Amino acid sequence: MARRSIHMVGNAHIDPVWLWTAAEGRQETLDTCLSALERMEETDSFVFCCSTAAGYRWIQETAPEVFERIRRRAAEGRWVVVGGWWVEPDCNIPSGESLVRQGLVGLSYVRDELEVDCRVGYNVDTFGHPWTLTQLLHGLGQKYYVFFRPGPHEKALPSGLFWWEGPDGTRTLTSRPVGHYNTGPDDIERRVREAAGVVAAENRDEMAFYGVGNHGGGPTRANIASILRLVGAPDLPEVRFSHPEAFFEAVQAEEGNWPVVRDELQHHARGCYTAVAAIKALNRRAEGALQDAEQWSCLAEVLAGAAPPRARLRECWETVLFNQFHDILAGTSIRAACEDTLRENQLTIDECHSMALAATRLVAARVEAPGPAQTLVAFNPLGWERGGVTEAEVNWREGARGLTVTTHDGAPVETQILDSNWSGGGRSANLLVNTSIPACGYRALRIGPAEGEACSKDRPTEAWEMDNGLLHVKLGSGDAWIEEIRDPATGLVPTSVGCGGIVVLGDPSDTWSHDVVSFRDEIGRFEMVGAPEVLEWGPLRWTLRARGAWGSSCLIQEISLSKGRRMVEVRAEIDWQERHRMAKLRVPTRVEGSEATSEIAYGAVARAQTGEEEPGQRWVDVSGDLEGVAYGVSLLNDCKYGFDVLGGEMRMSVVRSPIYAFHDPAQVQPGESYEYTDQGVHVFRYAIVPHTGDWREGGIPRLAAEFNRPCLVLHEPGHGTGSPGEGFGVHGTLPAEYSLAATDQANVDVETIKPTENGEGMAIRLRETFGRPTRCTVMLGGRAGVALEFGAREIKTLVAAPAAAGWQVYETDLLERPR
Repeated sequence: MARRSIHMVGNAHIDPVWLWTAAEGRQETLDTCLSALERMEETDSFVFCCSTAAGYRWIQETAPEVFERIRRRAAEGRWVVVGGWWVEPDCNIPSGESLVRQGLVGLSYVRDELEVDCRVGYNVDTFGHPWTLTQLLHGLGQKYYVFFRPGPHEKALPSGLFWWEGPDGTRTLTSRPVGHYNTGPDDIERRVREAAGVVAAENRDEMAFYGVGNHGGGPTRANIASILRLVGAPDLPEVRFSHPEAFFEAVQAEEGNWPVVRDELQHHARGCYTAVAAIKALNRRAEGALQDAEQWSCLAEVLAGAAPPRARLRECWETVLFNQFHDILAGTSIRAACEDTLRENQLTIDECHSMALAATRLVAARVEAPGPAQTLVAFNPLGWERGGVTEAEVNWREGARGLTVTTHDGAPVETQILDSNWSGGGRSANLLVNTSIPACGYRALRIGPAEGEACSKDRPTEAWEMDNGLLHVKLGSGDAWIEEIRDPATGLVPTSVGCGGIVVLGDPSDTWSHDVVSFRDEIGRFEMVGAPEVLEWGPLRWTLRARGAWGSSCLIQEISLSKGRRMVEVRAEIDWQERHRMAKLRVPTRVEGSEATSEIAYGAVARAQTGEEEPGQRWVDVSGDLEGVAYGVSLLNDCKYGFDVLGGEMRMSVVRSPIYAFHDPAQVQPGESYEYTDQGVHVFRYAIVPHTGDWREGGIPRLAAEFNRPCLVLHEPGHGTGSPGEGFGVHGTLPAEYSLAATDQANVDVETIKPTENGEGMAIRLRETFGRPTRCTVMLGGRAGVALEFGAREIKTLVAAPAAAGWQVYETDLLERPR
């Protein structure tokens, strides 16, 4: 039998942002790489590993001669690019599409600029790994994965080397090496002997990482000298300078019977799901804004011949991806770094809105709108026909105080004017319309003057109950908030008193909440003050406004029921002025069941109801038995990521207020001045969705997507086929409605539409959401396109380009390489 090896992996874990800002991170990256190049000159066998495409871009921009030296060493095989993603991100908070782009943007950069292909996924300091990540790694062509957190004290595994099997059945050979990625010279021998113990116990090779990290540094002369002293030691396996891919190839060559892990790799630092709420909220908004800008740019290319703004889109993605670095998105960096992120992501959102507006205006200006009537063109970014209430802002100069809305063929559309004002020689209004909009497309509506008041003047001033025929909602006093939600169709009451209430918890933990499993030290509850006010009242939406307070903090909740919507929607505004406290939203239910299901990146995971803090994304659900009926309740949100479920009660973490970047075992010192997170006003939205059956029957993934991706509505002047549009000069040559892409199955969703990387056509990402093998057809441009077979939870990518006889379509991997 060949002698086993300990693969010594020289690395420098570089946090580009943490206890410093990105400006300092740039310098630390350059200094670390220069140090590694010097070590190569000194020791011929030394090998260095470095991740993060963004760091290589920094060096290429500021020190091109150093970048060229790195490129030459990479060609020799002594400088090994690992991971290849744009950064080492937090993996629980980014959307599934963001994790795909981490790979797509980063791997394409290192392939083009450094001429290497990275087959090793590498997130050594990331605070947890969703179960679906192995599926995404497989789609990105990465066969192997390395991580360190959660450590052995946080997540028991059958071995440090295992097959990680995703929910779709794909497998990635994964390693959690011994020790830590940072190993100083005094710890080298201890780490090597720890690895030797694994070699002896499991009869395989093992990795041992070394080098100075976090603020860069990398392997030192002392590190290397310590390793060289152990080379050839008779009581040790072969000790050699190496890298992760060499290790994986060595162990895989023996076709060992490695154990299989079918689970998420959690948990480390559960407070990170909530810390610095504003960063997480802007990340969610930026992700949606980017996907909107890409999709509408593709629509404008197909219908108006406009080239997508590829460079601007790529720059925006690079900004968002960088700000998903684990110490940024987790909220564990210093305040100055967090404020940099907020500023950058807001600028990115504004830029994306500008691109989306430019693209949709190009299309709207070409939509047929006969006669002088003004037009609303509503754009739906989601991959299914979307019905229900949509909000728009309109302006008109007619003398009438009201208006009417009809479809392009004259059918009336139900409306509700929320408010109306006269200014500048015209009238403006916020308007609700009840209509349907095609998948990934638009619908044009005509608006005209009407007699009568624009807004009802006789609405009540206060109310405690609302009903839309699908749900009946009753508010209560004190800490009851939503006292009852009743399902008229079944007569069932799926929730308990206190829905929408916010509890205050003691939270003395550090920014990360190290070693904290759950947050259950309740010290108070927000209580309502006064009677609920009627904010909106009409045929399409009722809204009641309730106010509350606790301690030095106050709360406003606007609770709405809309026509045709089986959900209670809430806009909440909390002015948080507490320290070492946490706020959680309560949704107690009467549903009996043992599990709760949460959305994760491009998937969902069922977990036991333990009351422990868990990561999630746009929705969490409890389903089971309610008085002998299969029933469930879902909680949707627009910007939150931390949840717990116990005894049928779902709780969503709203804000936390530890000290910025405060790490155990540090202690708060009397007389010191500290800056606390999440102080001030936070606005978030959530919805409570009762449903029969489980979350699949309730259509929860699509409802959550709709809750997070609003329609874009443009108000256009008339520009029919016979007359140019005012200010546009383009005749109305496009139909009154159009769908760019859709599927014919409720469990196969169009997740994103983007310009292709090679500049030819558009890439369409599709996903099976229910865990059921499915045959479906993808429609392109409103016509039947491609018949596809989906495995359970499978993700597919199609590239489509208009052709003379329809569409030219082929399937690719996540890197858009033809299959």
